[in-house]
Formats: sequence, structure tokens, C-alpha cells
Amino acid sequence: VKNDNGKKSRTWRDVSVAGKSGPSVPHAEESEISTQKPGAGRSRKGVTRRQQRVGGFEPPVYGFVAVETRVLRSLLSGPAYRVITVVAPPGYGKSVLMSQLYQAYSRETQCLWIGLNDHPIDLAALLNLIEACLGIERPDEELSVLVEGHDQVLSRIDHILVALAQDGRARYLFIDNLNACDDEGLPELMDALVFRAARQVRIIVSSTRAIPFNSAQALLEMKLRRLSAMELGFDFDDTQAVLSQAGMSDLPVDTVSDIVGRTEGWPAAVRLAQLLIQGQGLGASVLENLSSADGDFASLLSKKLIATFPPGLTEFLLDIASLRSFSIELAEFSTNDEAARDHVDYLIKRNVLIIPVTRDGHWLRFHSLFREFLIKEARRVGREARQQEVCARASIWFEQAGDLDSALESALLAHKPENAARLLDEIARPMVRDRGELSSFLALVRQVEAAGVLVGPDSMFWQAWAMAFSRNYAGARRTLARLREAQANLPPGSDMTRSVFNRAALIDIIVNFHLDDLDSVIVAAPDWLDDERRQLLGEGRHFFARASVSAGYALACAAQHDFLRANEAVREVQDAINRTESAYGRIWGILVGATIEIAQGDPLVAKRYVDLINSTDADLLSQNPGIASVLTLTKARIAADFGDTAHAIELIQQGLIHGVENGVLDICWQVFEVILDETDDARLAVPVNELRAIALRFGQRLSLLLEYAETRRLLRAGAHDAARANARKLGLLEPSGDHADRWGNGAAMLRFKRDATMIEFLIEDGHLRQAEEMIGLEIPKAETQGRRGDLIELLLLDMKLAQRRGDHAKASAYLARAVVKASRTDMLRPFLAMGRAVAELITTTQMKQFGLTRDPDRKLLATLCEKLGVSPQGSGDVEALDAMTPREVELLRRLAEGLSNGQIATQLGLTLPTVKWHLANIYSKLGVKNRASALVRARSLGVL
Repeated sequence: VKNDNGKKSRTWRDVSVAGKSGPSVPHAEESEISTQKPGAGRSRKGVTRRQQRVGGFEPPVYGFVAVETRVLRSLLSGPAYRVITVVAPPGYGKSVLMSQLYQAYSRETQCLWIGLNDHPIDLAALLNLIEACLGIERPDEELSVLVEGHDQVLSRIDHILVALAQDGRARYLFIDNLNACDDEGLPELMDALVFRAARQVRIIVSSTRAIPFNSAQALLEMKLRRLSAMELGFDFDDTQAVLSQAGMSDLPVDTVSDIVGRTEGWPAAVRLAQLLIQGQGLGASVLENLSSADGDFASLLSKKLIATFPPGLTEFLLDIASLRSFSIELAEFSTNDEAARDHVDYLIKRNVLIIPVTRDGHWLRFHSLFREFLIKEARRVGREARQQEVCARASIWFEQAGDLDSALESALLAHKPENAARLLDEIARPMVRDRGELSSFLALVRQVEAAGVLVGPDSMFWQAWAMAFSRNYAGARRTLARLREAQANLPPGSDMTRSVFNRAALIDIIVNFHLDDLDSVIVAAPDWLDDERRQLLGEGRHFFARASVSAGYALACAAQHDFLRANEAVREVQDAINRTESAYGRIWGILVGATIEIAQGDPLVAKRYVDLINSTDADLLSQNPGIASVLTLTKARIAADFGDTAHAIELIQQGLIHGVENGVLDICWQVFEVILDETDDARLAVPVNELRAIALRFGQRLSLLLEYAETRRLLRAGAHDAARANARKLGLLEPSGDHADRWGNGAAMLRFKRDATMIEFLIEDGHLRQAEEMIGLEIPKAETQGRRGDLIELLLLDMKLAQRRGDHAKASAYLARAVVKASRTDMLRPFLAMGRAVAELITTTQMKQFGLTRDPDRKLLATLCEKLGVSPQGSGDVEALDAMTPREVELLRRLAEGLSNGQIATQLGLTLPTVKWHLANIYSKLGVKNRASALVRARSLGVL
């Protein structure tokens, strides 16, 4: 075999049996291997045994020379396809073809290989392999307890797409045996690779079953080559080439044709036939009584093949068949067979359907068809008990070697559930927290419990964690309840008791947060944060946990309108994150702080938070589209609060999909509000039904908030029947009090939005006194709690109430009060949301009636008029006020005090000509000719 430098090196067959020694148990660290990826230009070290057992980063090196089939020639000589899929049952040479393509393409282009073994894996494990292959460093996992799904499928896939497109180089991504991953999230990955990967990235995938992506769309949009069993089957030339390379070039043409006919071109059957002919040395006559019509042709050929093996080898094969992969040392130890090394040597030298898992050939596996036959044969001849014994010893070997994943799998195969439960406790944390293999871990828990064994406290804790992040919150709660029961059986006062209790309390808070059980979060979080036992989390990771719990507490307090505690909790978040030196965590802390300020109604402070995310964070954000999308949604809400609705909608359309996947309920709600400010159905950025579907992924609070906002939108749009139908479903038209806290948790923000919706209905229906009473109760609470945004909204409802009564002066006064409150934070969104009523009032009111004297107030009103496209009566007044400089306003005040020009000059330190020049400008702007007229005009405009 030639390496990258063209020099000869030993094959895996040479090194696999080099030197004999007694059974040994290598430590896991010693079993790491170093490989060089063709075309990658860099070395990879530390490919662990765990990675070996599920997949590899280089194609297998076979002990035979693969023939150049017609399908290979067509691919290499034809056009370059954007996507190639190879789908066929086992035994059709998919991996061989993929390896040949890899070797051919890697001579000129960078090729990346993800080869999956037959070990079932979930999508997280597959993503882990791809990330490892690309050299992607994952963000801080510990913070994932704060934000639901921040490292979920979409975010990680986007990160992979960014890495694949990096530097603009052309590259091939091979994924072999994709059928090992049977995860419901797999279509997300495949659709992304096929349709969203950079144009210079080419995808080649093999599987035994249909690959889940939109192949019809791919055929329409790009060059897609689909290969099936029909194209992979061997014809006469392919079969003759296989036999010739095995030293049987002298076989008659009729014999080769007979083999093709009997095997129907099935490559695995051709290979078995070749081995069988070689083993018996009888030529093609060995196949005379065989027919492909037999029920299981591969098994029949395999049975004939093992009949040619030397004594003891068949029994050895049946014993180790349950092991997915093996080494000589493992085979010796688990079978206790002194001839194990000789048996493996025999298999390797004859290339008997054995494939290296590692490049050095230290780890091996059987071809899937051959292994399947061996397992069935062992069952048929009654060697199951012996297989369990071998698996039990293998479990011991793996555990001593530090490969706990394989030890656990072997313990389950050996029907040793107690050992499996103990091992599960040890692998739970790295499997769930570090690798994110949630569904695989939950499947292992089910296997152990199905054997009648209760998993240990550690496993139960991580089971609850995995369920929480799989959005199975009810299951997480049940598991936590079981964990508390198990805790009662632990020795009182032991470190295990304290640790389990502390961690269970942590995940309980997080589960309650995502279940939107805010009352429970508000009760439990302070106790947890004050408890010194949180230090038991160790290794500094308690700072991530503190940040997560504090963030959940902050958002819960904000939803209950307790902004004092919410802001204290935000400071706790930032203090904890600063101790971790995590840039990812710092950005999340900033976003939580901004979300609290938006909820309070202060977009200026929210913007200051977001502005802390600087250019040094650009790389992190570019590699983490999930958190980048949440940032985009936060910026969208700030833009909307400032009145830049068009830009806000543009940002929402950019970040909604990933932002929802990676955000929390409160951020989604703040975006929903912006979308539903639009009254014209045709202009909604996202249809209401799509928003409803998104809301279902969160707690009931978001669905209710959405329905309240939609009801108000319909009411303002004049769709009274639809609004009333919605209101009836929500119980808003029932007698007062019947619906008070019918939704249980009853977050304060939810109650306020419900009451605000009722107030609009009461005003619309003419129940003005009742509306006035409700507004009168809410305004003092909003002022006391510092809810600036809600206070502006209430004042605008008071404005609508006064308009309904025909009290123009009061309506103008309420609008003016709202403007004064809003000018402190530049808040415009509530005015634009009630744009029709606000515009109607402005156009029928003279500027002086608003009584606005401060420049910021007048400026905000002028901006609002511009946004709404209206002007007050005597709109020139606004222009005059805008044109007045601070110095000119000061001169007017001196005039009002009765000072002469000379006295004004003395007091202000100006020359007399300068004072006269300023006065001339003032008269011009006010449209008057003398001092007395200027004072009258200034008073009418509210300047004095």
C-alpha cells in the first residue's frame, strides 16, 4: 500500500499479527490513534476508542484489491455531481465503492470521511463525529441548562455548514453507512447538507435504507446521482475481475457466467463464492447445488464456507459474533481460547469477510452479513449461554480498559443488568452533558429498566436532564420524583445525598422554568442560590449553574413584574459568567439583561446591553447561528420599540426560525408582539397560524399571550366578529371575576395582557366606567413597579377612552402624558400599535393643546407624527418649536421677565448687537414682528 508520499508501508494485515504476547488490557488512553487525512493537510490525534466503536475518519483498508466496476468508471468519467446517494441492502459493496471514490477524489480535492459502524447512534453522536472531523470546538455545554435547545440540531448543523464553507475550498464530505443513525432529526441534517451547504461542497452518502431528504427537489435544483442495488450489482466483467484478482483467472467463461447467474450479481455472494471455491479448491463445482432462489443465499454460502475452516475456528467465531468489534487481546480474554490469536490470523490472511475498524488493524469487525449469519447459527446450535459468558468477560475487559460504553453494551448482551446499571451511572454524565447523546442514553436507560433493575441516582439525574432537553418535561418531572424517592434510601448526611439533592434541585428549577411554572422557580431559585452545597458541582462549573438558575429566576421575576429582583438576578448572572471567562456565556448574559429591560419598557438600556457585544464576538457569532439568531430577534424588538418597524420585521424574518429554536418564551413573545402590531392580515410578516404552531412548543403562557394580542389586533383592524369570537374562547366576555386566575400559574404579565384586552373590549362596547376603573387600578401598579412600557400603553387606553366620550381635551392630555413618559426611553412602538387612534387625535389637536415644553418631548412627538404621516393643527408650530435653539429659548424667558435688551446682554454675557441678532431670528421663527407678539406666541406654543 502506498502512503501519501508514495512510499510503501505495511498493510494492516502485516501489523495486526506482528509479535505475540499474552492477553493484555490496554488503558483507554493508550488505545488512541493518530491518522493523516488525505488532502486535509493536517494531522488528527486522539481518536478515542469511543469514536472507533461508532465510526471513523478514514475509509477502511481492505485486505483485497477492489475491482474497478462499471459504476465506478461512470462516476469518475462522468460529470461531477453535487450529491451522490448510494442506497442498497447489505452486501452490495457500498463501502468499497465509497472508499474507491474517496481515494480517487482525494488526489486533487480535500476529502472528509465519516464512516459509521453498525453500532446504532443518535443524531447527536453523528454530529459529534462530523464536528470532530472538521475540528469544531463546541461551546460551553454547562450553560445549556439556561437556554432550551441552544445547542440543538439547527444550531449545530449551521455551525457545521459554516465550517464546511470555510476558506472557500472545494471539498467532498463522505458519510458511509448512514443507516446506523435512525434519528427523527436526521432529515434536518441531510436537507441542510444537500440544499444549504456551500456550492463547492459535494456530498456522497451511503445507506441500506432511503436517505431522508427531499430528493425530488434535489433532482430539480441540482445534479443528483442516485445509485441503487441494480447499478451496484456485478456484471460478468466485474465478477471475472474479482475471481481473477483472487488467483482464479483460468476459470472458464461458462463457470463465471454461472456464478453471475446464481448470485444474480450480488457482490457479497460473489465474494462468498470466491472464498468458498478457494477454501475447497474444487473449482466452480462447489456451487452446483446452490441457487439464488434459496431463502437465504448469503447464509447458505456462509454455512458452506465455515465448513472449510480448521477445527475450533467455527466455535470461536460463534462465540465472538455478538461483539460488534474486537481485537486479538479482547478475543483471547473473552473466549479464554489460547488459539484465539491463530484464529484471527487465519481470518486475516484469507480475508474472510473481516474489516479493520482502525487504520492499524488492531480493531476488527465482521462484515454485517457474515456477523448476522454467525449470530443466527449460534442460536440454532444452542450456544447462546456461551455467547453470554463471552460477553460478560468482554464487559470486564472493556471496563478495565476504560471503554465503559462498550463495557455497558457487553453487560446488556450478557444479561447482567446490575452491572449495566452500575456502568450506566459512570457514563451518564459524559454521554449526556459532554456528548449530548440524549436519545441514545435514554434508550440505554430503558434497556436496563426493562431487565427489572432500577438505575442509580446519577443515571436518574441525567435521565431527567436528557428528558428536559428533549422537551419531555412531564417525563423529567416523574424522573425527578423517583430520584427524590431514591435519595431517601441513601445514607443520611452522605456526600452522595447532598450531591444528588443539589443537582436534583438544579434540574428541577430548570424543568419548572421550561414548563413555565414560574411560581415554583421563584420559590426554589433563591434557596438554591443561597445554598452552600452548590459548590459540590465542582471544577468551577457551579458558576455556569449559578448563571443558569439566576437567568431563569430573572426572567420569572420579570414575568411577575418584580423588576427589582429581576435586575438583581441579572447582576448575579453576569457575575457568575465573568468568573467562567466564557464568551458564549457572556453573550447569553447580555441577552437576558436586554430581555428584562425590554419587558420593563426601556429600549435605551436594552440597546446599551446589546452594544456590549463587540467586534471581538463576531467569530463566535458566525460559528454559532443559534445564539446569533436570538441576538437578531432581540435587536428586532429594540428597533420596533424605537419605531423602526420595517427594519424590525426584516430582522425577524432573518432570525425567527433559529431564534425560536434557541430562545426562550419571553424572547419569542417580544417578537410576536411586533408581528401582531400590524393590523392588515396581508402584511403580517408571519401568519398567525404559524405563530400558533411556534407557541405550542413553549408553555401555555405564550399561546395565551398570542391569543390576547391577536384579539386586540383584530379589534383594532375593525374585524369585530372575529375578535369577539376569540374573546369568547378566552373567557374575556364572561362576567368580571369568573376568569380571574383560571389559567393556574397566572403570571402578572399574562394577567396584564388579559386585562388590557378586556379594557379595549369595554371601550369598544361602551362600558366606559368599567374600563376607567380597570385602568385606574392598573396605572398605580405600573408606576410603582417601574413598568414604563405598560404605563404608556395604559395612558393610551385612557386616551382612547376619552376619545370615545368625546372629551378631546382629556384625550390630548393623556397622549401628552404618554409622550412625556416615552421620551425618556425613546419608546414609540405602543403609539404605532394604536396608530389609528393616535393619528386621529393628533390631526384634530392644535400643537399648543399638548402643552409639551421639554425638547425631548416635542422631538418624540415630531418623530411620531413623521412615522404616522400626520401633523397637528397648525403644524408650522411644530416646525417653529423644532427650529428654536436653547439660546433663543433662554432669551425668550428673559423677555418674559421684563428685562431690557441691555439687561439681557449683561446677564447672559453677550454684546448688545448679538442680543438684537438673536431677537430678530426669534421673531422670524415665530412669525411675529415685536417683543409683545413674540411672548404671546411663545406662550401659546408652550415654550413659556
